[in-house]
Amino acid sequence: FDPVAMPVAASHARTVAVRAHAPSGGSVVATAPVAPPAAYVDMPYPKRKSPLDDRPTLVKAMTAVTEQVLALPPVFSAAAADARSTMFERGAQIGSPWPDAVDEYKRQKDMTQWEAALRDVTKIPTEDLPTYFTLPFHAYEAGNIGWAPAFEADSAAVTVHAPIFDADAKEMKPEGDEQMRMSFLDAAKQLAKAMGSNVHDGSGAVDAVDVGCSTGRSAAMLRASLGRGAFVRGVDLSAHFLAVACSNQESGKGLFQKANVATGSSRIEFVHAAGESMPFDDESQDVVCVSLTFHELPGGVSLQIIEEAYRVLRPGGFIQIMEMDPSSAFFQRIASIPPAWAAFRATEPWLASYACLDVTEAIKVAGFADVRDATCTPRHRAWVGKK
Repeated sequence: FDPVAMPVAASHARTVAVRAHAPSGGSVVATAPVAPPAAYVDMPYPKRKSPLDDRPTLVKAMTAVTEQVLALPPVFSAAAADARSTMFERGAQIGSPWPDAVDEYKRQKDMTQWEAALRDVTKIPTEDLPTYFTLPFHAYEAGNIGWAPAFEADSAAVTVHAPIFDADAKEMKPEGDEQMRMSFLDAAKQLAKAMGSNVHDGSGAVDAVDVGCSTGRSAAMLRASLGRGAFVRGVDLSAHFLAVACSNQESGKGLFQKANVATGSSRIEFVHAAGESMPFDDESQDVVCVSLTFHELPGGVSLQIIEEAYRVLRPGGFIQIMEMDPSSAFFQRIASIPPAWAAFRATEPWLASYACLDVTEAIKVAGFADVRDATCTPRHRAWVGKK
C-alpha cells in the first residue's frame, strides 16, 4: 500500500466491513498490525545510523502516538480499507484496474485448477514457514500467503510505482514499475562491468537466481537483462505467488511477454524456498539478484540471504540488490510525517529494521571483495558485490 494514501485514509477512519475482490470473497485486510517476533528482532546484523534517529523529538512522540492509535483494530481496518480504495482508484486511472486483474486470473483457471497449481509448486508446508514471513503484510491478514495478494500483486506493483520518477509523486505513469526495474538492472550492469564482469554482456551462458521473485516480474526482467544465454530461477516463500508466476509465464502476461520477445531464452524455473536457504549447490550461480525484498525482512535474515548468495555464487559472480534508499528525499519526507510513517510501518512490519540495515557493510561482512552502489531511481539504490 502507498505510504501516502494510508495516512490520508487514517485521518477520517471509520469502522467498516472489508471484503476484497478476491476469489473466496472473504476478508483479506488485516484487523491490526502484529508485533514482529522477538527472536528475529534480536538477530545481529550490520547497522547504519537510521534516518529515523534524526527526527525532532516532537515528531518521534507524535509518531509513537499515531502508531498506538493505528494499532486499534477498528481504526486500522478502516484506514486500510480507505487506503485500499484509493489504490483501486489510482489503478483504474492508469489503466490497471485491480478487480479486472483478479477477474482475468479467475477466467484463466477455476479455483480447483488454481489449487492444483498451488500443490504443484508447494515444497514447504505453511506451518513450517519462518514466522517472520507469516505476519500480516501490506494490510493483508495472512500476509503474502493467499490468492488475494497473489492475484493483486502485479496491479499493486504497477499502481504503487506509477509516480516513482516524479519528485512530487503526482504524475502517474503505468510504465513506472517496468522503468524502475530496467533502471536498476542497467545500473547493476554498469557497476558489475566496472568491476570486470564478463556475465553481463548478454552473449554467454549465465546461471542466475532472483530472490523474492513474487509473481515473476523481477525474474522476467532479469532474464531479459542477462540475454539469450541466461537460465534464471525465481525463489520465493509464497507458493501462491509462485503459482501465479508460473501462470504468467505460460500465458506471456505482462513483463513476461516482453522478456520472451527480448531474449527467446529458456523458461524461468520457480522454486519454493527461502532466500537464506536456497536448494542450490555451492558455486553454481553467476548472478544472485534481490529486488525490493530486504524491507520486508528482519535485518538478520537479509544478512543471511547475502551470505547464502556468497555460497551459491561462483568465484567472480555478482550479487545485485535494489532497495528503498533511506537517505532519499522521499523516504526522509515519509519519516518526517507521523501519520505517514506510522501507516507505512503498520503495513511493513520490518521497515524499521531495514531503515538501519547497512547494506554495503552487510555485503562486505558476507565476504564479497568489491562492493559498489549507485542511485537507480529517486527512491531506490542499487548495490553490487563481486565474489
